[in-house]
Amino acid sequence: LERYRQTYRIILEEKVKLDKTTLRYAMGPDITTFDPHNAMDDPTFRIHKHLYDTLVEFSPHMQPIPLLAKLWEQSDDGLTWTFYLREGVVFHDGTPFNAQAVKANFDRLLNPENKLRRRKLYQAINRVEVIDDNTVRFSTATSFAPLLNYLGHNAGSIISPKAFSDDNKTFQPVGTGPYRFKEWQPGKRVLLEHNPGYFLGAPAVPRLEFIPIPDSESRANYLEQGQVDIIYPIPSDRIDPFNQNEKIEILEKESLRTLYLGFNLSRPPFDSAQLRKAVAAAIDTREILWSDLRAHGQVATSVTAPLTFGHTPVGTYEFDLERSLELLSKAGKIEGFTTELIVPRGRFFMAESVAESIKESLQLVDIEVEIKLLDWADYEKALSRPRDEATHQMYLFGWSPTSGDAD
Repeated sequence: LERYRQTYRIILEEKVKLDKTTLRYAMGPDITTFDPHNAMDDPTFRIHKHLYDTLVEFSPHMQPIPLLAKLWEQSDDGLTWTFYLREGVVFHDGTPFNAQAVKANFDRLLNPENKLRRRKLYQAINRVEVIDDNTVRFSTATSFAPLLNYLGHNAGSIISPKAFSDDNKTFQPVGTGPYRFKEWQPGKRVLLEHNPGYFLGAPAVPRLEFIPIPDSESRANYLEQGQVDIIYPIPSDRIDPFNQNEKIEILEKESLRTLYLGFNLSRPPFDSAQLRKAVAAAIDTREILWSDLRAHGQVATSVTAPLTFGHTPVGTYEFDLERSLELLSKAGKIEGFTTELIVPRGRFFMAESVAESIKESLQLVDIEVEIKLLDWADYEKALSRPRDEATHQMYLFGWSPTSGDAD
């Protein structure tokens, strides 16, 4: 792990020529919470990853490797996992990291009264035991193969027990990570400062500044003008020009994310499977791949991306306008109708452009789509309403299993 980290640090220094004290990262939406046990979105987790550590983390090939746990073993019956913890690690507030801290975190996560949104990831765990200061044991009711991957999920981040109250009403962002919380100005920036006592060595950059810039073109302009050092995501039409710019380096690799069109099945009109299939048949996903994503991606063949463990291709929805009209007739909508598509502003790669292409495609079968762009916080609220209160009709969303496992 130390060799991997050191190699990463050398590469990072070469890429951005770290002759500065603050690395500025322009992201899409702002962070939603500093509580990793209650967070649901990747932009938030990108900041958490610098504040908190997990028992295990992932190699570039998505294999679980040691982090706060230096090694582990599973019982023959698959029901218990014993983790041997790294010694001498302390939280940012000076509290020692130990087995008691691990138990306190998972007791908090698993307590249904706390109503933490990530509890469901760890419901297979029915007991966490402290064996000694540096050994902790997890027990499950049945053998649960993805547990190790789930412990590498950001939701399994270990927080200082002093940072959260017993009643879960107060919370402070205090972890063991390479950076410590310094400042949050909602909508403007999150500032982190380096942790000089980090157990893997102090990070190369003293400060990280995360700047929410929802508009993709604005993010790209900030980078081009040297006002920020890193941006994500990048507009697809700027990738080739940036590749020609000697001052900019594009880092592109396969991801775990799928971008998809979703429906509200709890109310008309999309409680009709025929209608949903009609919409799918009217959308030319290959055209979207080339025109909007500029071939930086591939047509989905499953709900999971190929890099995800457990991915199995099951085919695609083929573009077929005649089939779409036939299905619309069966659904009683041959004369067309109007619907709404909500899209999170600046959240996913080219999502706004993809939404416009979907709108144009559906016009061919007399479905009029009204696109509604929402800030991430409002978008998340719209999708999080109880089934009988949800009023959205269609939504564009991206999903990736942070655990790397299809479960």
